[in-house]
Amino acid sequence: MVMWSLWNPITSRLIRLPQLQDHEKGDSYDCCLSSPPDDPSSILLLAVIGKPIIFFCRLNCKRKKLRWTKMPFANQLKSMHVTDDNSECNGYLGCLTYWNDKIYGCTLGLFYRLVIQVNIVVDDNEAVISLLPIVKTPSLDFRRCSSISNGYMLGFSTELFYIRIFEDERRKTVGEVFLFKLDMTNMMWEETADLEVAIFVSVDSTVMYRPQLDPDLGGYIHIVGKTGQVIYSYNVKSKNILLSSMPSLLQTRQVSAWTVLDQRSLGDHQQEEDMNDMTVVRSVRDANVDFYSTTVESDLHNIPFDVLQRILEFCSCVDYMNFRAAGRRCRLAAPPIQWSRKTELRRFQTHSLVSPWLAVFDKAQGIITFTDPISNDKYFIKTPPKLIANFEICCSRYGWLLMLKDDWSTVLYNPFTRDIRKLPQAPDGSVEGYCFSAPPTDPLCIVARFKKSVELLGCDVAYREDSKEKWEWRWIHLNLGYRYPCTLQFPTFHGQDVYALSGNGGIYVFRKLVEGLVCFIAELPKSCCKSTPVKRFLAICDQHLIQVVMDELGESTELFNLDESKKEWKKIDSLGKHMIYVCGTTCLCVEARKPEMENKIYFPRLRSKKIVFYSLETCRYHTFKNGETNIEEESFADFFQTEYYTYRNPASCLDRTTLVLANVDHDY
Repeated sequence: MVMWSLWNPITSRLIRLPQLQDHEKGDSYDCCLSSPPDDPSSILLLAVIGKPIIFFCRLNCKRKKLRWTKMPFANQLKSMHVTDDNSECNGYLGCLTYWNDKIYGCTLGLFYRLVIQVNIVVDDNEAVISLLPIVKTPSLDFRRCSSISNGYMLGFSTELFYIRIFEDERRKTVGEVFLFKLDMTNMMWEETADLEVAIFVSVDSTVMYRPQLDPDLGGYIHIVGKTGQVIYSYNVKSKNILLSSMPSLLQTRQVSAWTVLDQRSLGDHQQEEDMNDMTVVRSVRDANVDFYSTTVESDLHNIPFDVLQRILEFCSCVDYMNFRAAGRRCRLAAPPIQWSRKTELRRFQTHSLVSPWLAVFDKAQGIITFTDPISNDKYFIKTPPKLIANFEICCSRYGWLLMLKDDWSTVLYNPFTRDIRKLPQAPDGSVEGYCFSAPPTDPLCIVARFKKSVELLGCDVAYREDSKEKWEWRWIHLNLGYRYPCTLQFPTFHGQDVYALSGNGGIYVFRKLVEGLVCFIAELPKSCCKSTPVKRFLAICDQHLIQVVMDELGESTELFNLDESKKEWKKIDSLGKHMIYVCGTTCLCVEARKPEMENKIYFPRLRSKKIVFYSLETCRYHTFKNGETNIEEESFADFFQTEYYTYRNPASCLDRTTLVLANVDHDY
């Protein structure tokens, strides 16, 4: 039996309710009050989660005895045509909220969902409850396979909100948040682009709306983590999430992913597009820059034309790009470069920037932002029209992104050369991870995606027969025997073999993938990380396998090197001249191009608008000062007060990518 009580913490008044006799083991409830308990018509409503049943109790203090009334409503749902007589699941009612003197909820457990108005008619003897559908819940086409979602409704004053929170099931963290407001004039949901007040979502699924708070808290949906110690503050305007401890609620901005840039993987077929098609914006230090502002040529008119051309001989790719953006006269002095000509590329080898960049896709504005991690300068390019859609970045390598679009088609995209290669439609199935062996400009490039069903693991491989341009998919069955992993993460080609990280930290190698040979190498390393969930990342570093092990909050960060002959992991405390880039879908280890970037792990996180990295020398997190290579005096021990991007601003690491932004007119 279950006992319910109502308690006012201010007045200390306690109302004890009778036992709920019809409670079944395992039942949970969503509850809502129709009015304050002192109101003669006040009713406490309990909706059973997973069942089409409502319990309600009248709270009239003049009644001699309070009692519960049970009301099944499966037939009412059928009359709304959200289910049928043959349906085994009749749905249930959840997301209860009080708004405009009425209770509202959502039909859940059904593909077809409605917002329901709970009508309550109370007289001296009894209460009658009926359900009235008023509008569909907002439709969301969000297809990230490793996500689970929860919905909430909140009514306050004249506004009714609908909140949908997606959680990354693998990493147990908030991945995406959607906020809608109901327009009562046309009964349509509109996604809210900004929020002046604060909304709180607690761990027990209750929601609170606070219109008058400290300004620093406004504009956010504050989500309490399951442990009750962490708050994910979602900025409705920027679509980013700030990680805070329970007492701290701070500002938030934007985040995304890494780009390592040099001259070595430029596509041979891409030539520079006309500058009138893609407008170069400029380098900026202010994140609030107007993307489409006009650049003034100023004093460049006074420099002789031959001197301008001479200056260009000493420009890096970015300088060349910015120079062309300055105006018509500069574009004449700096003609479009045909990037397929190696002789014209050779002069940029010496002067081009070599630091990694953080690449951010803003799908709402159609902009890709690149941030230099040392100077924090920003550069912008427009997203190609073919990619203006919902998409998920599955993995990246060689400066290319493997992307899954909303129509389930797969494309390879190089944001610097603007080259797009579309793969044929792949077979359906639950996909574990993606990888590819070489740039798609290489005729021997192979794209692999690992799939899991109840009883077997397999792999779809896309390749080109006889080095032709046409891609074909081939299914390969992989027999793992009794060592079947729960997940496969960060699959990576190393020659013809593919290494993959199992969900528990063990390593599989698929020898000559197309032949389907499987070998289990080693168990998980012995880590000192005690908290959960533990995050693991796999990278190949100078012919060695490196595993990064850390907890969700970054309080513990460890590196392990695999001794394949002994099948053992050995803990290491230095990367030497190498550096690692970590994001949700890709983990890369490359040789540092600048000494100050060595022996560090870079994350797709920001603190005070600066990129966060972990120093293996100091065992602390740091950021670089703007325009300087010295580590800031401030250091920090974990990810609190740092922010990260949500899925709607996709991002991923890009390694070995040439810095060819001059061929365009200036998204872990």
